[in-house]
Parts: sequence; structure tokens; C-alpha cells
Amino acid sequence: MTDRQDWNAIVTKNAPRSGSFLQSFEWGEYQNAIGAETVRLETGDGDAKAIVSAQIRPLPLGMKTLYVPRGPVAAGSPKQTERILELLGDEAKKRGAIALRIDPATQGLAVRGDSVRPLQPQTTIILDLKKTEDELLAAMHEKTRYNVRLAAKKGVHVREGGKELFLDFWRLLEASAKRDRFHTHPRSHYEKMLETLSGGLGDRTRCTARIFLAEEMSRPLAAMILIAFGDDIVYLHGGSSDEARNVMAPYALHWEAIRLAKAKGYRHYDFWGIAPEGVPKHPLAGVTRFKRGFGGDISKSPDSVELPVSRFWYTIYALVQAVRRRR
Repeated sequence: MTDRQDWNAIVTKNAPRSGSFLQSFEWGEYQNAIGAETVRLETGDGDAKAIVSAQIRPLPLGMKTLYVPRGPVAAGSPKQTERILELLGDEAKKRGAIALRIDPATQGLAVRGDSVRPLQPQTTIILDLKKTEDELLAAMHEKTRYNVRLAAKKGVHVREGGKELFLDFWRLLEASAKRDRFHTHPRSHYEKMLETLSGGLGDRTRCTARIFLAEEMSRPLAAMILIAFGDDIVYLHGGSSDEARNVMAPYALHWEAIRLAKAKGYRHYDFWGIAPEGVPKHPLAGVTRFKRGFGGDISKSPDSVELPVSRFWYTIYALVQAVRRRR
């Protein structure tokens, strides 16, 4: 089996535009830590290798699926990709999974299955960090640029760190979840993320998680967890206070993270999820307006597919889900 360093090298060299961290070796270790068993498969050798990291995920009625986030990752020929898909199907059967679910890494993956809702964000905004700071500011929406500068005038300060900032992050995430009515993961998931994906920014050979915290007069106002891997910095989770909204702390938070990512040599800043285009009343509409204000390019990942492994149990599962949706 390929070791951590070689595994990550294959992923970064052949990474999808968004979400390569989901196939990193360390992300698999984090999934193991929160109880989602990771399965790693590979075929081929040298520069003609295909690899994939997948997780066993529970379904209702005691069933389970084998889930592939942004994979497989192939450095070889299409035959290698076909072979890794065969290995995934065999592994799903061996593990007693009723289905194989894939959020593909690339367009045109030769998988015949039912189109399903992706588990990862399908549409995102990516900033090109090769641009100068002046160019990045100029590409922002006028209001966003104004708020970035206003936050600086109001004395908003941003700190970057790890577990020592967790409590502030958690309180701000809970405040946002209550205000905006969204569900968080259990607290232990975020704690395990910081523990498993430990390390500082700048080492692009491993996947790391860092907290950024925006404060005004030592008062925590906004915080987020960023994931760094390869050439990418990804905004994964965040929250903000109900207090002092006029100092625009979230704008300072992202701008300082962008500046630091650029200084550390990363090439892309991924906002990780916006509403699909043409859906103005989408639940993410407000978040989308905020993120789009920073400029950047819209990137869309391929459609997700689900392949039944046990046709009988998959049919039972689909019927149960259909009944629940009608209630």
C-alpha cells in the first residue's frame, strides 16, 4: 500500500479543481477518528497509478454505503480508472454495502448509476492567489472592498492558530447555527479534525486544519476552520457573533486568511460551496452573496452518482426513503 507521502503526492499532482483534501491521507485518518471507516484502494504502479479513498457510511435500517468523495484519483490510463472502479464495487460487496456512492473528481467518469444529490458542495468560488493583493482587492465587489477596509479601521484583528482557539470557534459556530437555523456536526468532530489534521500552514505535502479568529478589542466576533492541502486553502466551517455586526469582522477574517495563504505560497482560496446558479431563493443565497463579493471564478464539480450493489436491499432502502419524503 502506498505510504502517506506518496499517496498525497499522487493526489496533489492529479487533483480535482476543488476538494482534493477529501482524498488526502490525513482526511482518511480523520474519518477513522470520527467513526467513518476509511478504505484505501490502488491499482497500477509508478506514474500509472490510480488510487481512491472511500468511507463506510451508515444508512437507515442498519444498512450502509461505500462513499467516495472527489475520487478516484488517476495518474494512469482510463483502464486504470476502470480497474479502480471494479475494485470499489468488489470492496462494497465485501463490506456488505448496499450501494456505492461517488462524488467524482473529474468530468466524464465512466460510471453508470443513478444521479443523486452530492454530499459535497457542487458549486464553489475559487480565488487565484497568484494575483497581487491590489488585483484581488480590485476584483472584489465595491461593497466587499469597502467592508474589508472598514474592518481594518475599526481595529478588527485576526489570529491564526489551532486547538487553543477552539472554544471561541465553537461558541461562534453555535451562535450562527442558532441564528441562521442550520445544523452543526457534533463538537467532537471539530475537535478530532484539529487533533488529526494538526500542523502549521506552509507544509503543502500534508492536509492540515487551522482556526482563524477575528476579534475587536479582544472580543471574539468571527471564526472559521480552514483546510490546507497541496496548492489549496479551503474555507470549511465558520460562524460569527450577533454582536458588533457593524465592524464587519467576517470580511476581515477572510481577507487576512487570503493574505496569509498567499504569503505561504498557496495558489487557490476555495470558498467551498455556494448556491447553484439560477436558484435565487436557495438556502445559501445570503452566504453566496457574501462569498461572491470577494471575486474569483465559479467552479462546478461533476454530478454525483449512486450504484446499487445489492439490488434487493437497495430497492427496499429507496422505498423507505420515498415514504419518508411524503410525510
